[in-house]
Amino acid sequence: MVFLKNRLKQLLCIILAVAFIIESWLWVHVRGWLRGLNRILGLDVFDLWLRKWAETHSPYAALCLFLIPAGLILPVKIIALALIAKGRFVIGLFSVLLAKILALGAASYLFDLLRNKLLEISWFKYCYVLALRIRLWSRRLLAPLRSQISSIIFGIKSYIKGYSIILLNKLRYWLKIGKAKINSLF
Repeated sequence: MVFLKNRLKQLLCIILAVAFIIESWLWVHVRGWLRGLNRILGLDVFDLWLRKWAETHSPYAALCLFLIPAGLILPVKIIALALIAKGRFVIGLFSVLLAKILALGAASYLFDLLRNKLLEISWFKYCYVLALRIRLWSRRLLAPLRSQISSIIFGIKSYIKGYSIILLNKLRYWLKIGKAKINSLF
């Protein structure tokens, strides 16, 4: 029984670590995508305005602004749950995931702009340091698994590359034969 309990505990830790690593990856990448979209739309002025706004307002005002994406996602989650309850599982799940990704990206984007002001709040700074520690723990826990997955992916890529070279050579061979047959007709 103790063995099973320890295995379940390990499994739960791995699942939590994977979820945290995925969240961290999304945090970084979606912020970059939003920054790129911001540049494409020509809204770089918004960054400057937001930084100036943060300088003139209190840390708690910045916190309220930072929490807006989390508040906006709640109605989407409720609607998605209603869709799932009505049997539209795929649409409901897709809308929750899309809303989650966009809210996470927006929060990341805002955090990047408001970081200095938000870290003036002591409990927020504590939570931030805790999140960094959890991310480090997750990376350490998943490092062996990550290296195994990387070697498997490398092997698959090598196999596909080797097989594609064989297919390409066969295609060239058949094209030469076809071209020779066409030339022999004329």
